[in-house]
Amino acid sequence: MDSIKKIMALIMAVLLTATLFACSGNNSGGEASPSPSTASSPNDSETSSPPLDSAASSQSPTLTLSQQGYYDPDKDYFSRDPYKIAMLIQSTPTSMHQSMIKSYSAYGPILNYTMQDISANDDADYYINLIETTASQDYDGYFLDFHQETKDRVLEVATELKLIWLPGLSSYTDDDGKLLYPASSADSYKYGGDMTVWLDQEAKNMWGDFDQQKLGMVGVNYTLNSDIKARITGAYDKFKELYPDIADTNYWEADGASHSSFTADTAYNLVSAIISAHPDIEYWIIASSMDDYANGAARAAEAANKQDKTIVIATGGIALVSQWDEGNESCWKACIYYDTNLGAKTICAALMSLIDGDTTPETLWPQWVAPGEKYARLLKPWQLLTYDMYQDFFSWVDRYTGLDNHDYPDNGVDFEFDITGGLQGESHNDSSRMNRTEITGGGAAALYRGR
Repeated sequence: MDSIKKIMALIMAVLLTATLFACSGNNSGGEASPSPSTASSPNDSETSSPPLDSAASSQSPTLTLSQQGYYDPDKDYFSRDPYKIAMLIQSTPTSMHQSMIKSYSAYGPILNYTMQDISANDDADYYINLIETTASQDYDGYFLDFHQETKDRVLEVATELKLIWLPGLSSYTDDDGKLLYPASSADSYKYGGDMTVWLDQEAKNMWGDFDQQKLGMVGVNYTLNSDIKARITGAYDKFKELYPDIADTNYWEADGASHSSFTADTAYNLVSAIISAHPDIEYWIIASSMDDYANGAARAAEAANKQDKTIVIATGGIALVSQWDEGNESCWKACIYYDTNLGAKTICAALMSLIDGDTTPETLWPQWVAPGEKYARLLKPWQLLTYDMYQDFFSWVDRYTGLDNHDYPDNGVDFEFDITGGLQGESHNDSSRMNRTEITGGGAAALYRGR
């Protein structure tokens, strides 16, 4: 009898051990856990999920690229009828608007949509009317580009009409600087500082050991737009850092908002008045917040016969590139350039994801949501362009994106893609300025790639 009990106890022990071993090989949902050798990695390829930092890693790793708001090569964008997209621009379109229209339209055949652009020519009431009118015309999604002073009305109407949309060139924030909606915009403050750094270097190259007391700086601003204003704030702050002895006395601001105008004539009149009022200033460095203002500022220097003692730089640069293409050089010598082809596919694919219901404004681009923010700010990469290298840059853009939008010889020059500070800029890690989560590395750059 004792021997039978021992045998039975041994059998029970074997059965219990087998049961425990089987349970250890299953997760709580009953599915087998992958072994380390078979588990998929988010960095297996360029087109997989991008590398995430600690803040972004809280997002579900099972989200597809489309569910995060990126172009998804595994998604069939032609399984539906073409979407109808409207790009509504409040202002009279600038050269940057024209570039955005061209690059966003180029991805229609790739992402299966058509796009119509309409301008309100700076009429705020007409712009609101445009939104309301097009809402009854079966548009599936929108790119809305509007002035800061119109944001409350636009956001209210867009919410009431339940529009699916993304901003154009600007971001929109509350009084505390918090985003009111997702944005794809520049690190405007840093761009401004970079303009002044280049102006300082070029001034020393051109004028040698000049008398700083005879140097004046002008910031050509439009203070009603927070993004534009941040550019010139950054430029002035850097001027204070580089020229502390004259920063309070030798800096003047030309504010186009005083005339509610973005035109070159506005900048010409404002800058001309500043130059003529200060004959004691022999050297001028001018940081412009946009192309048209830079054109006007350069004309003002030429009219005052100061073109050899004036250096102009601007954020933008499309108009400057056109001048260079025509063989014209002036005292407008450089620009902080954002090529809309870099990032256009990501932005347009994000709108497709929103229309398809794959993501929401609150879950879009999770890796780009800064601490304390509700929405993402996708930063645009920049490049400082000068006459001697601009063609190489655009040839590289075509090679990088797989598009063919420029007609320059390709000399095989490559540009480093650094999202943290631009294409060749220094990394800028001040989160209060960057307003984003850090992402670095080739996978992050691939988010912008057009192919």
